[in-house]
Amino acid sequence: MPAPAPPATDRPVTPEVALLAGVTALHVVDHRVVPHRHHLSLHLAATAALVGAGRVLGLSWGELGLDPARLGRGLRRGVLGGSVIGGVILAAALPPRSRTLFLDRRAATLTRREALVRALVEIPFGTALYEEVLFRGVLLGLARRRLHDVPAALVTSGLFGLWHVLPALSSREANPATRDHTPVTTVAASVASTAIAGLFFTWDRLRTDSVVTPVLTHTATNAVSFAVAVEVARRASTDPPAGPDA
Repeated sequence: MPAPAPPATDRPVTPEVALLAGVTALHVVDHRVVPHRHHLSLHLAATAALVGAGRVLGLSWGELGLDPARLGRGLRRGVLGGSVIGGVILAAALPPRSRTLFLDRRAATLTRREALVRALVEIPFGTALYEEVLFRGVLLGLARRRLHDVPAALVTSGLFGLWHVLPALSSREANPATRDHTPVTTVAASVASTAIAGLFFTWDRLRTDSVVTPVLTHTATNAVSFAVAVEVARRASTDPPAGPDA
């Protein structure tokens, strides 16, 4: 991996602040205003805009994690890492007690076609690609111009955790494992867990110099978790209620 340029503190922070404010505003509108059916097209457009913004701000294709020369290495490691993560999630969902953690009653309302589109199209292209280009591409590239790798990874992973505040609030009521907890507890757990996941994705990104790797591992994490959630929700909706002596 080529060494990044030495961190510089004399550059104005206005462009980074403006970019972060813009994506934050878009994130709020996305979750509070935009209907779900428009999320994929919005996120694809935002991904393209982010790449353009990164280039305007002077980031090279390598700094964005989009160097074509690193694509093969990123794909190989991403497929391997995604397979391992998928297997771990499936194993974690086997015990009945832990299986309930995946329950999202909204998943039971999806048709088979809707579930397949969500897992095979919306998650990889509307979620993983968008978020990885933002956090492990543009923001990490900008952070590494001001900070060394470790603090840059911590800052961008912390932002990635905060990115999941609104999703945590939205999903809280749909899961019996979380709806009995206070919103603060649910949000704190989500922010912490996704920040840790962000560190793992950043480590993958830095090892391969390719954002393709975290896109694939992120896709595997979300898609396999979603598939388990669909199956658990469907079983919960068809199982007869337990009797008083159960």
